[in-house]
Amino acid sequence: MVKTRVCTTFVAVFVVFFVLTIFVYRFLNRVSNKSSDGKFYIPMNPHMYIQQDKSQTDYSKEMDQLNREQVSMDDPRLIQLIRNHWIENPSDAEYNLQFPDLLDPSAGQAPFVDNRMSFKERGFYVECGALDGETRSNTLMLERLRKWNGLLIEADPSNYKNLKEKHRKAFSINACLSIYPFPVIVSSRRTYKFDILSPGCICISSFSNFHYVKIIGK
Repeated sequence: MVKTRVCTTFVAVFVVFFVLTIFVYRFLNRVSNKSSDGKFYIPMNPHMYIQQDKSQTDYSKEMDQLNREQVSMDDPRLIQLIRNHWIENPSDAEYNLQFPDLLDPSAGQAPFVDNRMSFKERGFYVECGALDGETRSNTLMLERLRKWNGLLIEADPSNYKNLKEKHRKAFSINACLSIYPFPVIVSSRRTYKFDILSPGCICISSFSNFHYVKIIGK
């Protein structure tokens, strides 16, 4: 009975602490990031780029061939194709967010991670399933507030189009993570998008996490 009460008390204290951390964190950052004219201000993060050569126009045939061969993940031809034609560099334009004053659109994960990382600045994240780059994003706060760089991976073409319009300061790719050590094309059936039914199938290029790390250098 005593052990049960102790465990219950510990869990309750942890939950309360977690919730308070989120609310206090959001409040303090909203206050501290307002300029003298009262407008909400987020400092731009110095993002990085990768050099790309897009002179090859018919690269899809070569990628199809590499898929059929099931080449190893470190094949230089594959690395170059992903670097030059799949991964997109961070945007130089200003953010185009639906809710620009909302510092943390996540469900609490971002401030929790930020706290556990001791408010680290200029880190690097990988978000797989980035949706539109803003809705329920677990990385947008780190990018805007802590000047993190990162990689946004989104498989659905319509979501990815919306993501690109947000002008995130991160690398992005319209693909997914592969469970194989070689590139594959996978099919996915759309079931819903923002709670709206959208039937149909889409084909997605699938690469391993090794490729992303190798190309970006993180």
